[in-house]
Amino acid sequence: MHASPRAPAGTRHGTGGRYGRPDATLPPPPPQGALEEARLIDWPSPVDALSNTGVVILIVIGSTGALFGINTALAQLSTIMFR
Repeated sequence: MHASPRAPAGTRHGTGGRYGRPDATLPPPPPQGALEEARLIDWPSPVDALSNTGVVILIVIGSTGALFGINTALAQLSTIMFR
């Protein structure tokens, strides 16, 4: 058994790259691929993003108030029932 020479960086042994594809068709590196995908996204305008953020904050505040009210009512009820 003999040692094969190391291939130059960015190349692969054999006639094709990974999955039998030629080396020229390898996918881009992950950071570059992620940037390309991010460019394809239809991002909301800043006004839409701020509006959606406001709606989410109002829902969180409303839910917090409702849960606090339910907790207070149940605490009062348990105080009355278990005296």
